[in-house]
This record gives sequence, structure tokens and C-alpha cells, in this order.
Amino acid sequence: MKSCSIILNCDSAECSIVGVLTWIIIGVVILAIIGLGWQTFFSGLWQGAQKVGENPIVQNLTGEAKDEAKDAIGNPDK
Repeated sequence: MKSCSIILNCDSAECSIVGVLTWIIIGVVILAIIGLGWQTFFSGLWQGAQKVGENPIVQNLTGEAKDEAKDAIGNPDK
């Protein structure tokens, strides 16, 4: 816990809460996979990701990010 406190600049109570929340989320995901079946679970994730990708706002942000990446790669002085 001491290293967690140093790295994250938090006391041990905050770090333990983050650890507990992480394990709860992992447990919920595992139970969802077991309950739904792995194919259904990952199929649902894929369909959700596709719907998010079709959102015009996300498409605009993705286009802007691609342009910025091309500029950064093309001009290494930036």
C-alpha cells in the first residue's frame, strides 16, 4: 500500500477503495460472460462499438484525430 500511496498520491483508504471497485467490476464482467455466454457477450460488445462508431460526433473526432496524427508524423518538429 505504501507504493500505491506514493505513486497515486493518495492515502491507503483511497487506494483500497480503488482496488475493491476494480475487483467488483472484474467480477461483474466475469459473471456477465458466464451468464450470457462468451459469444453473446462479445457479440453485444462488438455491436455496441459499431453503433458508437456510426455516431457523427465520433466520426468527426476520429477524422480530426487522423488529420492531427498525419500532421504530427509528416512534421516531426511539432
